[in-house]
Amino acid sequence: MPKPDHSQGITTTSSLGSQTGSEEEIVELTDEEKAAVMKSFADDPTDGEEDE
Repeated sequence: MPKPDHSQGITTTSSLGSQTGSEEEIVELTDEEKAAVMKSFADDPTDGEEDE
């Protein structure tokens, strides 16, 4: 019982730590990108395919 518990605990910590650092950075970029995409989509429902 203690074996699987220890393995899961380490995996969770490793995944959380790795995801936390990457997520924080991605969140900032995603927020700005999301706003730009939303603005483009609202102005151009063609998925922003217009390059003029």
